[in-house]
Amino acid sequence: MSCAAELALSDQTDAATIKSLLAKYHFLTDANHTIPPNGYLLTLIFKFVQDSDVIEGKVIRQEMGGKILELARKAGDPRIRNLALLYGPEGQPGEIIKLEREGWKSTGDPRFAAAVLLLKQHQGQLASKDEELAEALKQFPENGLIQRIGYEVANSEKKVTKQMLAAAAAAEFGHFSSSTSAFAVLSRPRSDYLRQYFAELQTMKGH
Repeated sequence: MSCAAELALSDQTDAATIKSLLAKYHFLTDANHTIPPNGYLLTLIFKFVQDSDVIEGKVIRQEMGGKILELARKAGDPRIRNLALLYGPEGQPGEIIKLEREGWKSTGDPRFAAAVLLLKQHQGQLASKDEELAEALKQFPENGLIQRIGYEVANSEKKVTKQMLAAAAAAEFGHFSSSTSAFAVLSRPRSDYLRQYFAELQTMKGH
């Protein structure tokens, strides 16, 4: 906590200051590359490390990636899992999806389930009969992104149903998913998907 507090009060872009504070508390830059076990503190410290470029990403990946993953597996903390994936193996889709799936099962966090589905979808390996898709839709009915993935897969197969549209719309009520409008560049939470689901439901009612 003391290390995080001093980092927060320091010049967060000054590499010398960040490095000095990490050395003071024997984190990351010591001989053992000691990693704090608290997910919140670890995420905060790594943010300062990234902003100041005090340690190159490839160095973190090579020298600390394994330790971060080991900690993530023990702690079951989704924040540490995120870091383990960030500094995990590059250019190895099979290994990445394996780690995302592991994060999903160990933390129950929808972000990892969505990542698994998106990776499979990107690789053309996601179909409406996919068991993991069915599991995610059932486990996270309130997650707009996961419901959207289910809709897109069904739509590509011409298998969209009223029940699916209703479930996707219900998920959007809790929190709009991010999308990019025709008049914008940046993606942000919008009601576009909700309006689309309602419009399609109305069309189905007319047939």
